[in-house]
Amino acid sequence: MSFSLFGRGFRKIETVARAFKDHGFRKIGSVAKVFQGREFGRKPLFLALGVLVFASAALGIWYAAVPGPVKTAAPPEENRIAAPSAPAAESKTATRQDIDKAETLPEKADSGVAAAPQPAPGHSQAAAAPVHVLVQQARAEYDGGRYARAAEMLSELLRQNNVEATAQDQAKRLLADCSFQLAEGNNKKLLEAVDAYKRILDQHPDPSEGNDRAYFNLARTYEKLKFYYEAAAAMEKLLIRYPDSSLAVDAPFFIGEMNMKTGKTELAAARFEDFLSRRPDHPKAREATVNLVGIHLTGGRIDAARQHAQTALKRWPNLSELSPDALLNLGLAHYWSKEYAEAIRVLAVAASLYPAGEKTAVTLYVLGCTLFHAERPTAALAVFSRVKEMKPDSWEGDESTLAAANIGLARPDLKAPFFLTLAPAFRDPLEAYNQLLQKTRNHGLIERIRFQKAYGLWLKGRYEEAFREFHQVAATYPLGSFAAPSRDWMMASLEKILEEAFRKGDHTMVASLYFQIPVRELQQKLPFERLYGIGKSLAAVGLDAEAKSLWKALRRRAPDDRARELLAVSIARLDLDRRDAAEAQRDLQDIRRSADAGLQRETAAVQAGIDRLAGRRGEAILRYEEALNLPADQAGDPFLHRELAMLLDAEGRTPRAIDQYRKALQGLSADPERQATVLADGRIRLADSYVKEGSIQEGMKLLQDVSNTAPDASLRRWSWYRMGRALANQGNMTGADKAFGQVKGAGEDEFWGKVADFAREDAHWSRKFKDVIR
Repeated sequence: MSFSLFGRGFRKIETVARAFKDHGFRKIGSVAKVFQGREFGRKPLFLALGVLVFASAALGIWYAAVPGPVKTAAPPEENRIAAPSAPAAESKTATRQDIDKAETLPEKADSGVAAAPQPAPGHSQAAAAPVHVLVQQARAEYDGGRYARAAEMLSELLRQNNVEATAQDQAKRLLADCSFQLAEGNNKKLLEAVDAYKRILDQHPDPSEGNDRAYFNLARTYEKLKFYYEAAAAMEKLLIRYPDSSLAVDAPFFIGEMNMKTGKTELAAARFEDFLSRRPDHPKAREATVNLVGIHLTGGRIDAARQHAQTALKRWPNLSELSPDALLNLGLAHYWSKEYAEAIRVLAVAASLYPAGEKTAVTLYVLGCTLFHAERPTAALAVFSRVKEMKPDSWEGDESTLAAANIGLARPDLKAPFFLTLAPAFRDPLEAYNQLLQKTRNHGLIERIRFQKAYGLWLKGRYEEAFREFHQVAATYPLGSFAAPSRDWMMASLEKILEEAFRKGDHTMVASLYFQIPVRELQQKLPFERLYGIGKSLAAVGLDAEAKSLWKALRRRAPDDRARELLAVSIARLDLDRRDAAEAQRDLQDIRRSADAGLQRETAAVQAGIDRLAGRRGEAILRYEEALNLPADQAGDPFLHRELAMLLDAEGRTPRAIDQYRKALQGLSADPERQATVLADGRIRLADSYVKEGSIQEGMKLLQDVSNTAPDASLRRWSWYRMGRALANQGNMTGADKAFGQVKGAGEDEFWGKVADFAREDAHWSRKFKDVIR
């Protein structure tokens, strides 16, 4: 049920988590498995209900708040939703090895279902033979409740040697009944009663008169020992071998109760149904009907549970005659059926009738959940606060805190009374989650709280924190009920983070995220554009091998030919950056002439780079010009102009190089913060070209600008160095010395100090011997 009381039951939940739309709210499987396959009575089984109900209420508030990622799967659903009511506390269990190991259970020992019957009245009735006078006297004592006196008289009779076999049989059966009555609360005496009944049955093979009562009381003895499987087996023998016995009337009910105590609820349901069909007016019919409500809730059969609940309320409308457990199950049946008004009526009566009962806190909790679904969140918050006041340090109190926090996420606009105990949890859900995480050691609860905390962070737009929380849940509980939804929400958070990182050009952040999630999961959950962008970020931070590996994997599952060819060109560019022209050429060999102008441009640019590496400058220039002539809006245009300008400059075609540098700088200036370094380098290169062409002032102006704005100290020194050379060439040695002094600085960098000293000496030497050199 994972938090379905407050989650998947919302009226909005169908639009938020489609996984919950068919059956409302289901419990989380991991909680149910805790209780499967164990021997437990109705009380432990009802405690399972408590866990499920509490877990149910904690998820949905935030699921109802916003839709979240479109493809996000909600926590898995199962069929069990509730559990039947709990009986009184159990006493100490006897050791099973104390029972005769020769006793074997028939195959049908667990084939029943029902509620625990009342102890069988009376004693074992012997055959219709004449009754010995001492047996008659002992029976009178037995009927008067004087079991010890009756047992003493029967033991005296059995010690006599002249007693007929029939009288001995009568005495042994009645003595066994006395032992049963006297053994109440004494497991050793109960085991002796078991031995006595087994001896009787061994000495009188079926069918024998009186064996029906022996089986009946043997079953009751086993029940008191909490040997529920054996109790069901003994009662099953009675039902099969003596179907017409008056004692067989209650047998299906008894077997059903034993099945419930051993967790075989489906078999219990069959027994109760059989019992009601045969004895609809039996005094225990109401108990059987209410038990069926709980069993059907446990099995997720909401409609069947509601039908039995309606039957119970129609036949026995006086709610004050019902137990707290019965009322809770009836309320749950209407709750799961979304009949909130009737559920509120029943649960409110239960809380009023039993204000300090064992199940009052649970009842109030379910009442709070029902009020919330009935669009009465303020009343729900008040009820949850009452639960917290009643049991502040209990699991009911913790779950109520959780519910209040989730109401705060779902309804932050609600005007909650400030004096309520859980008002702080409502006002600050994230802090409530943190406090719960600090105090609990229950891993199932921790998993749920962390998941809900992560969702709360998501709602507040704190996607990086949400990503970490979802990632922790998925990593810490890989087999937990929230592992799959955590991974889905984690990927949704990742998309939000990537969107912002791409916008800012934060390639380091993108690369960091890439290494936190398996590549296969990334490929399954993210769209192609996101994955391609991750590859570009990896390449931008120098992780070329990772980028190439990712793009190669993407190419095998690219959505179309254009995407496949784009990946091929990108991989070729990586190889080109590694100066592997041959490999880059192989990457391009399968690319056809694409109709996409942008892809054509990128292909031409890569091919130009290959030609440049191969020393084919003329061909490279033609390729760059071809790329730039293609009509496409490419963010890479400034870099194409820059590459072409550098080639033209190297070829001595300075005027054309200047034109291309200008176009490159114009494009780069559109984003001066991100391209600051490249922009400064381009200005230095353009300044060099101006100086070559004799436009000294233009060049000096650009160099001065770089020296003032370049983000990198090396670029600023290179600008001063070039300014010094230009001034020296003009004969301005004073200005040249000043510029070289800027290059040297305070001598903190030995390299630049040597460069400055050499440049100064070279400038003065060239000035001194310029006529000779000429």
